[in-house]
Amino acid sequence: MFSDLFSMDSILKIAAALAALLVVLSSLPGPSWPLKFRICAVVLLGMIILGVCAWPIVAPAEPFGVVSMPDLTGALILMLLALATGFVGYFLTWPYGEHMGVIAVPAGMAVWAVRSGVMADALVGTTDAVQRTEFFHSLLPEPFFWLLIAAIGLAGVFLGRFILSPAASTHINTTTPKLRLNNPVNAAIALVASAMIAFIVVTLLARNVGFTDAQLGQVIAQPSAGQVGFAVFVSFALASFISNKFLGVLYFWSAAATALVSVFGLAFYDRSRILEHMAASWPANFFASPHSSILPVQMVSFGILGAVAGFWLVQSFEFWHSFQEQAEQ
Repeated sequence: MFSDLFSMDSILKIAAALAALLVVLSSLPGPSWPLKFRICAVVLLGMIILGVCAWPIVAPAEPFGVVSMPDLTGALILMLLALATGFVGYFLTWPYGEHMGVIAVPAGMAVWAVRSGVMADALVGTTDAVQRTEFFHSLLPEPFFWLLIAAIGLAGVFLGRFILSPAASTHINTTTPKLRLNNPVNAAIALVASAMIAFIVVTLLARNVGFTDAQLGQVIAQPSAGQVGFAVFVSFALASFISNKFLGVLYFWSAAATALVSVFGLAFYDRSRILEHMAASWPANFFASPHSSILPVQMVSFGILGAVAGFWLVQSFEFWHSFQEQAEQ
């Protein structure tokens, strides 16, 4: 059992992900090296507790199946693990755990997204539009479930903050918004704008080889899990960066937009006319839109990681800008 969970392939992928993260962190001003290593430790925590140890709860029954929502018992176990992971992640990156410990849970979920099959694998067994309709209907609640798991991880972070609050000097402040409205309006604008920005950028970056279709204009082939992860991460990082820079809001709203983008993308594909045409004319690994080829767990996990990264990118720019101003004085 232990060897199945911690296979050599899993260990190598986790090591590669941590190495890539460290390379990216090394290029950013602001965080000290000890803090950069603690960020890597938080990511590793989520990968091990949720990504590896909780994998049997979400693992598909078929070798090439896709990750989907577990039963009630499994869901409760995931919630408890997410709460504990967020709680421990807060202390690993204290005093900045409020905005760094939150990445532990989505990092673990990203491991599920990588180990899962892709959308085309789930559609191979569907032979007509009725089966595909049922399948896509079953996916619609999933984005909100995965977002709930991430939110419970955030609750664990806030629980840690309640026990050990950092000094006031270490609090992270949002940037001065360019658009000066009241906070609820800015938050609503950030939610909608993040969803729109991410939807457009994912459409551009998650596009694989396309072929002309007389009825739909074009269909695209299933993108790889790596391309999907990159496209979603960059899209929500950009959305969060813009939201924080121009609206002065935290990454929460961009993270919440992951569920909206996922549901809207699935709903776009889940129409009888499109499903009937695709089932009759194209193999299961072709889609009418890049969004319909992305699993909810992929969209939510990589999207939240991107949203947090976009927020910290703004903080790094602000740090470097203030450093330059002090040097010129």
